[in-house]
This record gives sequence, structure tokens and C-alpha cells, in this order.
Amino acid sequence: MSSQEAVQHLTYDDYDADIIDELNVLALPRPPSVEGEDLSLPPMDGIQFIRRVIKETKKCEPVTTVEMNFPPQTNVSVIKIPTKRECNKELLPTKDYQQSVVADFSKLRLKMEYLRKRTKHDGAFRTFKKTLPNEEENEEWLKICSQNGPDVVKECEETAKGPSTRLCLAMSQCTNMHVLSYFPDWLTEGLLSVVDSCRWIYGMLACLELPLEPDMYFTLRQIARALLELRAGLESQDSEPLPHINLIVCIIGRYFGQEDLADPYI
Repeated sequence: MSSQEAVQHLTYDDYDADIIDELNVLALPRPPSVEGEDLSLPPMDGIQFIRRVIKETKKCEPVTTVEMNFPPQTNVSVIKIPTKRECNKELLPTKDYQQSVVADFSKLRLKMEYLRKRTKHDGAFRTFKKTLPNEEENEEWLKICSQNGPDVVKECEETAKGPSTRLCLAMSQCTNMHVLSYFPDWLTEGLLSVVDSCRWIYGMLACLELPLEPDMYFTLRQIARALLELRAGLESQDSEPLPHINLIVCIIGRYFGQEDLADPYI
């Protein structure tokens, strides 16, 4: 007997009396019935209405079923869309490299957190933060990432190829997330070199506070996909962008848990 047929054959007597009593516990006081009262007539007040409902309820089965006519099952074709672009295996990083990157990145994040706490009450540092553009000023941040930003930011970047520690710490979490969201388009449209982009992404990821919001995970995946697309077009292990791409893909895939985008251990 199928489960549906079993349900259809259930009767009131098949249920445990205790369960029935529990289901029938009154939520509100029930008015006593009146002998000789004609409940077929329209109710004149709320009490008569409740009595009529009680009478109608007694005519109903404890369990009711409905016949379901399900359509016959059909074979469904599922198209598997690859989550990332494949590349020449010679361009993939080794397992030891990936594990080393994650370990070093974890240490860097601890150090950045320590420095963030130290600079929290630094007056000069707070003044520097005010010189940074609003997080929604895409073009201004592109200038800064291209080392063409305001003079005060240029001075901060003079000794660094990419973002300085001071600049990364000066960016609020909101600013950090907004600027990171610009990189997929910058990479795809070639507005910023791959090498410079990866340097900036690395610095900002080191300051990104956990746990992340879903939108931030989406941004990280977009960055990884853009880099994987670029790596698929490389032909040699000697290509300058390759180590930078592998570094960021490893961090996003292994450290931030986007395993489907991570390179396999080889």
C-alpha cells in the first residue's frame, strides 16, 4: 500500500485518543448547547454562530485527503556551466605554494589587525583618512590605484609598489568593499594593469574584516573569475602577471572559502 493510500484509509479510530484530545483542546470557552434550538436558521448573535460552527465541525472527518494527479516524469537535461576558465596545467601553482600563501596571508592579517588597533587614536592618521575620496568615486579611486591621486596619497605611495600599509589601514571597511567591487570591471576593461590590480587587491584583502557579507563574497568571486579569464590567455610561465594572478586566486579560493574557484592541488 502506498503512503497516499494509507492516508486515505485512516479513520478517526486509527488515532491515539491522547493525540485527538490534544488537538481538540479549546482555545476559547464554548457556549453550552440549548435544547430544541434550531441551528439551521441564520445565527442572531455570536453565541449562535459558534454553536452552528461546532455542529458543522462534527460532520467533518478528522483527516481529509485530496487526489493528486501528477504528470508523468520526464527526462530533464542539465547543462553544466563551468565555474571557471581552464588554463594550461603548467601555469597552475603547486600544493605547497598554495598552502604557503594561505599561511603567510593569515600572519599578515594578524599583523594588520594589530596595526589597526595601534593607529585607532592617532590624530595624524585620522587626518590622513579625511583626505581619501568617497568610496563611490570610482574615477578618483582609479587614479589613486594608478598612483595619480592627490599629492598626500602620492607621498604615501612613493616607497610602495601599490598600496602602502598606511593607506590600506586608512580605508574604512565600507570603502574597502566598494573599491574592491570596482576591480572586476577595471581588469576586464584593462583600465588598470593586472600586476597593479593584484597588488591593491592583496593589500585590501589583508584588511578585510570577517565575517563577510554575501555581496562581498560575490565581489571576490567576480575578481577571481576575471583573473582566471586573463590567466587562460597566458601562454608562458614567464608571463609577468602569472604569479600575481595565482596569488589572488589562491587567497580567494583557499582562504576565503571559494573552493570551486581554487586551483587544484598538484
